Amino acid sequence: MKRILIVTLAVLFSSFAAHAAVVNVTSYATGGTGTAANPWTSIDGTAGIQAALTALEATPPYDGVLYAPAGYYKITTRIDFTAKSTNQVGQFAGDQALTLRGDGPLETILIGSTGGMVLDTTGRDFLNLEDFGIVQANSEQNPQSTIGIFQARGQKTVGGSGYMNFPQHQTIRRVYIDFASQPTANGNHGSLGIYNRGAESGVYDNLQINADIPLTLTADNIYSISTTVSGLTHPSIAECTNNHIRGGNYTTMATNANSGWANIIYATSIALQGSTDNTTIDGAILRKAGSGEESVAPLYSMQVYPDFVANSDRTLG
Repeated sequence: MKRILIVTLAVLFSSFAAHAAVVNVTSYATGGTGTAANPWTSIDGTAGIQAALTALEATPPYDGVLYAPAGYYKITTRIDFTAKSTNQVGQFAGDQALTLRGDGPLETILIGSTGGMVLDTTGRDFLNLEDFGIVQANSEQNPQSTIGIFQARGQKTVGGSGYMNFPQHQTIRRVYIDFASQPTANGNHGSLGIYNRGAESGVYDNLQINADIPLTLTADNIYSISTTVSGLTHPSIAECTNNHIRGGNYTTMATNANSGWANIIYATSIALQGSTDNTTIDGAILRKAGSGEESVAPLYSMQVYPDFVANSDRTLG
């Protein structure tokens, strides 16, 4: 019986591997050589990533891996990983598993020059983002990006009917995000590494993020940030539950000198707001840039907003 089970599992995994398409995004780049001085580019501003995704989603089984080899990719237009289709039960049709994978957080580098977010994953289920970095374009490559990854619930109208999706199972692992302090960005809230407004059951695994606020989990969209994808909006249902933060380093670039920013909670590494029940934080190191201080969460630089659900079953530290 044990041998039969092992053989069965082996067949299942080999079948999955055989069907999971792998698309090299550089095949869709239209310019550049992938060096820091001459990064990969494309006419649509996504360095071939958007075209590679379109090709992957157009061919059965509609899932697989977008592979971005080591090198630099200049991103001037937000990469759209949002859910696209709908079914007839009031939600988006279930997305197939999709992975964007690089060769390492310091090997595959997306240069953010979008003036806003670099990746938009609104409404997408079963998404893996792993082994790449997102860095801010330098001052000579304006407009600089202000948000690394945006996650959110999505809503669209098709044929007069509204359809929603509560995105779940987005996993972000071994990703490096490096944004400088931007006091006037995002409505004077500063630069944001990852902003999650309602995506649930996600995993943040060994991330390295430098930003004014590296990670925000919010049920009520506290910084008033929305998708820019045409025809896609956000439902009013306010929950952001069952997310898990495992290890990693979260460094806030904000300082006390920025205390005049409107509405900003400065020197915050991780912000939790509203109905974020069952959030777990295990071993994450929170830092304040330039201070030499650090601690394992939640002893330093963690902001839990006053309306954080009091009876949440959350594990910290």
